[in-house]
Amino acid sequence: MYDGNERLVVANRHYCEIYGLTPDDVRPGTRFRDLITRCQERGSFQNLDPDDIYASRMRRIQTRQSATMIEEPRPGVAVRIRIEPMADGGFIATFDDITAQQRAEQQVAFLARHDGLTGMPNRVMLRERLEQALATVSRGQPFAVMLLDLDRFKAINDLLGHEAGDRLLRLAGERMQACVREVDLVARLGADEFALVVAEAGLPDSAARVAARIVAAFAKPFELDAPGQDGPAPRKVSAAARTAASTPGSELAWPKPSVSTPTRIPSAPWRIAAR
Repeated sequence: MYDGNERLVVANRHYCEIYGLTPDDVRPGTRFRDLITRCQERGSFQNLDPDDIYASRMRRIQTRQSATMIEEPRPGVAVRIRIEPMADGGFIATFDDITAQQRAEQQVAFLARHDGLTGMPNRVMLRERLEQALATVSRGQPFAVMLLDLDRFKAINDLLGHEAGDRLLRLAGERMQACVREVDLVARLGADEFALVVAEAGLPDSAARVAARIVAAFAKPFELDAPGQDGPAPRKVSAAARTAASTPGSELAWPKPSVSTPTRIPSAPWRIAAR
C-alpha cells in the first residue's frame, strides 16, 4: 500500500518473498521509485531501466482506475499485479506468484497439439500444417506428405517391454526430426506411425531425398537402455522404415495398387542384436 505521495505504508512477507526483499527494504516511508531500485539490487528486473519500470507503472496508476498486469521480474517467474486506487490519491497493489499456474496452462496448451510420449507434433498440429500448406499450393509452393511406419514394432514391446518400445519411439522421432528442416514438420500419428510434411518441395525428388536421409539415419542401431542404466549388456535393435510420399490432392493413406506409384522405400524386418 502506498499513500498519495508514493510512499510505502505497508508491505507483507509474501511481497518480500516474490522479489527477494528484506524487512529493511520495505520500511514504511520508502518511496515507490526507490523500492524498484531495491528490487533490482536483489536480482529482479535485470537489464531493465528502473526509470522505465517506474514510468510504466505510474501510467497505469495515474489513470485512477483498477488495473491488472503480468510481469516477469526474473526469468521463469510470472507475477500478476492488481492495482486499486484509493480516495486519498494512494493505491493498493497486490502481487500473486502465478508461475506454477502459468506453467500448467502452457503444458495443457502444449499437450493439445503435441504427443505426450515423444513431445512431437500430433494429429491436430499436422492438420493445421496441412491446411496451411494446401493454401500455398495455388501460389506455386508445392509440398510433400510422407507416411512412415516402423515395421514389426509390436515385437519390440512383446520381447523387450513397453518401456523399451517407448524409448524406441522417442529415439526414432529424434532421428526423423534431424533429417528435416525447421520449416518441415514431423508428427506422430499414434502407435508406430509418423507423418512428415516437407514444405516447398520440388516433387518428387525432394521427398525422395528426405526419405533416403531417414533410411540412412535408421541404419545405426537404437540403444534401448537408458544412459547409465546398470544391468546386463545393452539391448540394441536395428530398424527399417517404410515410407510413402503423396502429392496434394491424393489420399493421405498408404498407397493402393489403383493409384499412381509413390516414392517408396522397401521395408525390412526388425533385427534384434544379442550381445
